[in-house]
Amino acid sequence: MAVDEQVLLSAAVRGDLRSFEHLVRRHTPAVYRYCARMLPNRADAEDCTQETWLAAWRALPGFREDAALTTWLYRIATNQALMMLRRRRVDVPVAELPEVSDNGAGDPARHLQRETERAAVRAAIGRLPVQYRVPLVLREFESLRYDEIAGVLDLGVPAVKTRLHRGRAQLLSLLDGSSGKDSGDS
Repeated sequence: MAVDEQVLLSAAVRGDLRSFEHLVRRHTPAVYRYCARMLPNRADAEDCTQETWLAAWRALPGFREDAALTTWLYRIATNQALMMLRRRRVDVPVAELPEVSDNGAGDPARHLQRETERAAVRAAIGRLPVQYRVPLVLREFESLRYDEIAGVLDLGVPAVKTRLHRGRAQLLSLLDGSSGKDSGDS
C-alpha cells in the first residue's frame, strides 16, 4: 500500500522525519540516476545524492507545497552537481551511468555494439558544456517537460528549448567525430 506522496510531503514539511525518510526511499533512485549522469564517477554521484537530501531537509520548511516535489529535487540536485563540478573544475566524460537492460541480450554482437554506442554517448554527454548537459539530461533521460526544466534551471521555456537544440547539435557533432569544428554556439 503506497502512502500518498502529498500526505508524506505535508508531514515532512511540518518536520516529520519518518515521512521524509519515505520520500527519500521513494526518490533516491531517480536523484542518484540524475547525479550519475551529471558527474564523472559513481562516488561523486553518491556524494551528490547525499548532499541533495541534506539540502532538501534543510530547505523543506520553506517548500511551497503547490510546487512539484520532483522538480524541486532536480533543482537541488542540479545545484549540488554544479557545485561539485566547480569545486573540482572538471568537465569530463561521465564514466559510469546506470545501464539500461538490452532487449537484444541473446545476440553477443548486438550487445557489444549497444555497449559501444552507450559508451560513446556517455562520453559525448560528459564533454558537453554544463549549460547544455543539464537540460539535455533532464529532458532525454529524466523525461521532464520543458516547463519543468525551466523551473529546475530558473529559465524561460524558450531558453530551455534553445539550450536543448544547441546541446543536441553539439552532441551529434561529438558523436559524428566532428567535434573539432566550432559551430559558434557557445
